[in-house]
Formats: sequence, structure tokens, C-alpha cells
Amino acid sequence: MKRSFQIFVICTLAFFSMSASAIEFSAPIVVVESDQPISFAMNPRGALGVDVQGRVHLTYSLPGDDMPGGKIMYVSYLHEQPEAPVRIDGSALGGKHPFMTVSPNGDVAVVWQDYRNASAVGNYIDNIEIYLDRTGANGLFSDSDVRISNTNAGHAGDNGFTPTISISPNAITYTAWYDFSLDGNNSNVYLRSNNNGEFNDVVGIEPFRITGQDKGGELTSHWMPDVAATLDGAFVVWGVQDNFQSYLRLQGRIVSDDGSLGDVEAIHEDAATFFDPPRIISNDRGEIFLAFSQRVDGLSHVFLMKRISSGEWSEAAMIDDGSLSASQLSLVSAGGSLYAVWQEDLGGIFQIVMGVVDANTFEVVERIVLSDDIEDARTPSIAIQPTVDGSGQVSVAWIARDEEGRRGIILLRELQSVMNDWSLH
Repeated sequence: MKRSFQIFVICTLAFFSMSASAIEFSAPIVVVESDQPISFAMNPRGALGVDVQGRVHLTYSLPGDDMPGGKIMYVSYLHEQPEAPVRIDGSALGGKHPFMTVSPNGDVAVVWQDYRNASAVGNYIDNIEIYLDRTGANGLFSDSDVRISNTNAGHAGDNGFTPTISISPNAITYTAWYDFSLDGNNSNVYLRSNNNGEFNDVVGIEPFRITGQDKGGELTSHWMPDVAATLDGAFVVWGVQDNFQSYLRLQGRIVSDDGSLGDVEAIHEDAATFFDPPRIISNDRGEIFLAFSQRVDGLSHVFLMKRISSGEWSEAAMIDDGSLSASQLSLVSAGGSLYAVWQEDLGGIFQIVMGVVDANTFEVVERIVLSDDIEDARTPSIAIQPTVDGSGQVSVAWIARDEEGRRGIILLRELQSVMNDWSLH
């Protein structure tokens, strides 16, 4: 495993030396390598974060030891070497799909779907709940986890899945997930928030449901949500699946700080899939951007949309060059630009591509291939160091697989210019 990734790093260094990109990256860093299959969440946007000091934070999962779930792992990187990975869930049965956010003051919060309340009698699908852990002032995760959902219904439809999380500029934490509740054919999206950094243990999740008021059909599911905190609330996006069709209808709504719900907005009729769900972000100007994949003429491509006003969205703009199937788009906003990363199918293996996109026109100003075609590189995530002037470093991480199927997490960091260095003082 180690030798394989050493070869990958050498080849990628050679590739970068030939690149004429205006954005220069550091040498690839192998943050984690394992003989076990490493996984990001279904929405890998939440795998990576960077704080104001420039420290990189990563969360991922490993298979569990005879557990229905897995091990929720965390690792950070600041200087020459990554810190030792630590397990952050305290569950004997494990969890899956960890999703992370970094608050404006540098706290790290991770949510995941957790199996500790499930039972062997229910084949471990009778009470999957959402849990959270976060770092304190000492930079360490707590010894206990916070239970976000508490259904206790104990049936096969009682599951909380694929949570996402976002923290607003005024320190309100929002976490969204979906749950089938009583009907195994009909799921809904739920959202909890707080304004003091703590979630009380509340039995029942019905007060937090934000979809399904229109009832829908017997085989209608609202699922795979993402949430972006805004200046005065949060915007939640989700996919609607009717009768098990392949692509989803995308909907969303504003949830205000006081919990009031805006109108359900119809965003797109045929976009994103269960395995490649929609992503949503907001910037410091309150603008909201949506990323998703869609199949066109036999190939999958990645698209962006912008929320123009309440209930109104721009036309979808394809940002890959159209030559290969593209998927798994993640993005961040900085100034007037969007920085997006996605994977492209080279025919059995994938490469990672980054695009610098004008946030107003969606024109791709620069396209950069980040990985080498000898390594299978998938599920990228991107983050940027938060700074007042927008000069923070861009960081990109992805999972690379060697020829034997083993995996490692690769990290690239934008090199700091003299301007970047001065901005730190």
C-alpha cells in the first residue's frame, strides 16, 4: 500500500511540474492509508474542512469489526505530518456517512448515522439514529456523543440516514437527515437547529419534519438532503423520488431562525441520484449555489445553479467539458469565484478535476486536472481557509485506490504566495 502511493506521489509531482495552472498546489500528501476500504459519506462535500489557522480537518469511515456500521474517524493536518487518526464515535455497533463542518471560530462538528440503538432482532435496521460530536476549546472531541434524533419506534422503517450539517455566521448549528418513519416506502427530511451549541435529547422527530406536508404518493420519498446555513436561517435541498425512478426531482425551502418554513421551491425536474445527491452552499453575501449531476446523451455531467430570489433559480449550467462522464461535484465560494472539484471516468478508473468558475456567469475560467491517470481517484472534497480578504488556501482531498483495491486519502494544498503570507499577519 505505502509503495503504491509513493509511486502515485512521484508521478503526480511530475504532472504538476508540467502544469501551466495559475493555481499552484503543494506536493500530494498521503494523509491516511489503510488496508481497509476507506469511505467518505454519500455526499463527500462534508469530508473536508479548513479552519482560520489553516489546519485541515478530514472525516471518513472504516469498516467495523463485526459491526453493522463502521468506525467514524477523524484526522487533522497542519504542518509536515498528519496527526494520528482517532475514532470519534462511541458506538459499540458503529456508524456510517460522517459529515463535517468547521465553525467560524474553528470548532469542528461531525454528524453521522449511528447503529447503537438498533438491535439484532431488527437486523440492525430498526432504530438507526443521528449522532453528533464536536471539538471543544481544547481541540479534542468529547468522550460522549450528542443524540440528535430519538425515535425509539423500533421497526424496520425507523432509520435516520445520511445527515449533513452547517453552522451559520451567528453560530446556529443546523443538521438535516431523512427517515422512513412508519412507512418503508415513504421517507421525509428532518432538520434540527440550536443557538447555544447544545441539542437537548427530545423524544420523537415529528416536530423537525420539513417535507411531506403535501403527502405525495404511496411510493414518494424525500431524501438525500443537504443544508447550507445562511445569514438568517438555512436552505435545505433534497431529492424527490416517485416510484423508484433513476433521477430525482430537486426541491428545497428556507427554514428561518425561528423555525418557520418558507414555501417548497421546485428547483429541477431531473437531476442527481441517490448515490450522487445534490450539494448546496451559501456565501457571505447570502447567495445560494446548487451542484448536481445529470445524464445527457449517454454521459453523466456536472451542473451548477444559483438561487436568484425566493422561489426563482437560474438555468442549470454544465461546467465539465463534456468529453467524459463526470460526477460527484463539490464546491466552495470565495469572492466572485466558485471552486469546484469532480471526478471523471477514464474507463474503469477516475481522475479528479478542478474548475475555477465565475459565480455570476458560470464560465469556467480555469480547468485543472489534479490527479494522475495511473491512479483511481474518486469522491473529491474541497475547502478553503476562511479569511477576510478571501486569500485563504484552497485544499482538495480524495480517495485513491491502488491496483489491489486498497485506499488512501490524498490531500493537495494551494501554495501560498507572498500575498497569502502577508495576509496571515
